[in-house]
Amino acid sequence: MGLPTQVEVPTGPSSSIQVDPLEVPESDSVATQIQSVQDEEATVVVAKKVRDPWLDNARIFAAVLIVVMHFAPDLRANSSVVDALYYGLWPMRVPLYVLVAGYFSSAAPLTGRRAVSLLRNIFFVYVAFRLIAMVQGGLLHGSWNINLATPSFALWFLLALFWWRLTLPLFNHIKYLPAIAVVVAIGAGFLPAFGPEFSASRAIAFWPIFIVG
Repeated sequence: MGLPTQVEVPTGPSSSIQVDPLEVPESDSVATQIQSVQDEEATVVVAKKVRDPWLDNARIFAAVLIVVMHFAPDLRANSSVVDALYYGLWPMRVPLYVLVAGYFSSAAPLTGRRAVSLLRNIFFVYVAFRLIAMVQGGLLHGSWNINLATPSFALWFLLALFWWRLTLPLFNHIKYLPAIAVVVAIGAGFLPAFGPEFSASRAIAFWPIFIVG
């Protein structure tokens, strides 16, 4: 026997409502679908990487210390306290800044957009500021020396960061890389060939800290 096409629901002694069972919503199925969508959205939210504000604060703190301590030489001569702070806070300046930079760097292969981003955001920025510095030197001192290989002032960090991020995908798979980087940094300190050109000396000296980050 087939299913009836209509169902009579009595509402009184002399009236009835005819309901088509095909038009009755499947509430259980709808509730299951809604729950499935909510679970997927919750999974996406959890999967998103939350940026730790402490790292940004540490980077700003290190940057402020670097700028302040650049004006400290004149004060160190007249204050033993400032002199002690200058050396005592050294690990909280460039080493901390390099450590955080290493944390925010990726060892993924440099292909496509990542390679373009590295050139645009670091190398071309270094070239632009280096050209500005050379123009400034020419206008103020009459020295029009075009030399992109030797960074001036704090531009060494941009060039060093470029080398670090460029080589990180190549060396990241090496076992005991932090220990090897320490040995290389110490050894390079005894070689006069590694000087200020291309930020070679500082890039190698701070390379272990970048790797640890």
